[in-house]
Amino acid sequence: MITSTTPALAVFTYNRLIHAKRTIEKLQQNTIATSMPLYVFSDGPKSPEDAPIIQELRDYLAGINGFNSVLVIESEENQGLAQSIINGITWILSQYQSAIIIEDDILTSPVTLEYFSYLLEKYETDKKVFSISANCETPRSFKVHDQYEYDVFFTFRMMCWGWATWRDRWQLCDWSVSDLESFLETKNNIVAYENHIGADSLRRLIKWSSGSLDVWACRWIYAHYKNNAYCAVPLKTLTINIGRDGTGQHSGIAPSISVDLDTTVSIPPKLPERPFIDNELVSSFIQSFQSHENMFTLLLRASRKLLKKIINISDDIILGNPKKHELIFYGTKYGGWLLPEGALNEKSIVISAGAGEDISFDFEIARKFGCTVHIFDPTPRAINHFEETKRLLNAQKNAPINHSIQDSYPSDPSILSRLKYLPYGIWSKNIIQRFYMPIINSHVSHSIVTRHNKDGYFEAECLRVTTILERFSYSQLDLLKMDIEGAEYAVLYDMFRTKIRPKYLLVEFHNNKFKLDKILKPRTIIYSLLIRILGYRLLARDNMDFVFVRVKN
Repeated sequence: MITSTTPALAVFTYNRLIHAKRTIEKLQQNTIATSMPLYVFSDGPKSPEDAPIIQELRDYLAGINGFNSVLVIESEENQGLAQSIINGITWILSQYQSAIIIEDDILTSPVTLEYFSYLLEKYETDKKVFSISANCETPRSFKVHDQYEYDVFFTFRMMCWGWATWRDRWQLCDWSVSDLESFLETKNNIVAYENHIGADSLRRLIKWSSGSLDVWACRWIYAHYKNNAYCAVPLKTLTINIGRDGTGQHSGIAPSISVDLDTTVSIPPKLPERPFIDNELVSSFIQSFQSHENMFTLLLRASRKLLKKIINISDDIILGNPKKHELIFYGTKYGGWLLPEGALNEKSIVISAGAGEDISFDFEIARKFGCTVHIFDPTPRAINHFEETKRLLNAQKNAPINHSIQDSYPSDPSILSRLKYLPYGIWSKNIIQRFYMPIINSHVSHSIVTRHNKDGYFEAECLRVTTILERFSYSQLDLLKMDIEGAEYAVLYDMFRTKIRPKYLLVEFHNNKFKLDKILKPRTIIYSLLIRILGYRLLARDNMDFVFVRVKN
């Protein structure tokens, strides 16, 4: 019988039929499986090659029994690992107060669901507990001191290999991690996070923020830490991960830890009267994740750090690293740029290519100098962001920047009259072009030249810079800002060929066309030198964001 406090059981699958079968079979053997409503989420294929195996998996899922009810939710499109799980859990928790989450490579013991149900009810009203894990598949270096008398301990580090949570806790997670950049600016924050959560989890979070990793768990862990909340973890694991055989997207390949899931575990487990952090136990627990890395991995990481330092020094020598003390920063840390005091005026002609969901720079210079800014970006989400910002400001409401809970646009709707949004791309030809989706679906930036997802794209009209100037009857261009995901090289070549020389040139160079491009940056070096040969001086550089000023005609 399903009651208002019955948790939902959610299983997430993609294309691993054998793993999914073993996962479902183990769940069917659970003591309370027949009382659980089961929801299976099947993500859509990334490519046509994946479609047959996903259909075979869905044929199997259609015949599942042994639960109170079964509903298979099939996605026609590929959402990606992180978004599939986030969307699925969000939907489940809109229907239920709590949910148990199992991915398709997690095997459970016969009492795992019973364990989850007991702890979900036990800590339902204790907001200090954010989640419950059934996994403690840690290396042997994890030691439990003799004085610890309970079957469960509490940690800030959530364990995602079989876990559960409640609706009200899930709603507190900021999936955009909008404060990460400011958080990482303080060394004490980094040290504290590594001590309480682990350096490995922080690295994954940083990789996700850079767009190089499609993950969700490190963001959920971050929410635990920021809310000073705990995850309950059993001393004896009630789940094992069978996906560390090279088939998992992020599990890699690791030796299996010998665990007998059929060994009887006491339910209910012995729990402390109130949740608390046992510092000695948790310290050993966190350190076990770092010690689990072999010597080769540690040496490889140290080598990468050294290489990165060498490359950064080389960048400063070759690309330049001028002083910035005479410049003013306009916009947010993510979307802002440096300019000299008095760089523009109300008659200045400004083109800002690449808006995304942060047009803080455009707002700031329009407000500061009174100039009109022509914003170019055909991305549907960027267009929606601009329209929603207009609507909120005209209604005298707070308009957030990039979904931030902290940063918002100036509450002055009059600035909108100086922002002209044009849903076109900028390219070296007047042509209809495909804009390919980023590798992480939740990111906004699409690219003409970087084809992370060959099947995911939209088409839009693109214009040359010379065409734009002709359409608006402009004889000059005072500032051109380009953050256009790799298309900047073709646009710059076309501009120089047609002798277009803006007074200020703001360019974010992208180096991800091939591996050596990312490491050695040959195109960036060549173009930054060419720009200077054509009469520009480098005013500022922040990583790959360059600010040039024309000093010669």
